[in-house]
Amino acid sequence: MPEDYSLSLTYADDLATGILNAIEVKTNNTVYNTISQNNVSLRQVVNTAAAKFNRAVEFIDAHESLLEKNDLDTSAFPLFVPFNLTIDGSNWLRDFSVTPVDFAATIEATIQYHDSMDWTNPKAGVSVEIEKKILGV
Repeated sequence: MPEDYSLSLTYADDLATGILNAIEVKTNNTVYNTISQNNVSLRQVVNTAAAKFNRAVEFIDAHESLLEKNDLDTSAFPLFVPFNLTIDGSNWLRDFSVTPVDFAATIEATIQYHDSMDWTNPKAGVSVEIEKKILGV
């Protein structure tokens, strides 16, 4: 896992609400960023998901040397964001009196969605075989 950087996340339902808000606004003189959560790390996402399954997780940092040793680059990790990224969503929250969906609820709904899509069979990123090689199992 990449080091613990934070980013802004937008849940699909909040994005849909933001699009509807943008369509309905009569005059628009500002930018609206539909941001559900700010300053969220990938580790927070994983820990929240693990808690839903009553599981503990162990993180292994994906340092540059580990990537080089396994002939990988950061594109093998779809959620690799090597910097902090915060996007201001205050205009959207203020002008439309929106309350973003609860973070834990978004994780639970995302898990349910991916369960229906056979998420255990990766279609992008690191294969199960490469993951086991990296982990030495």
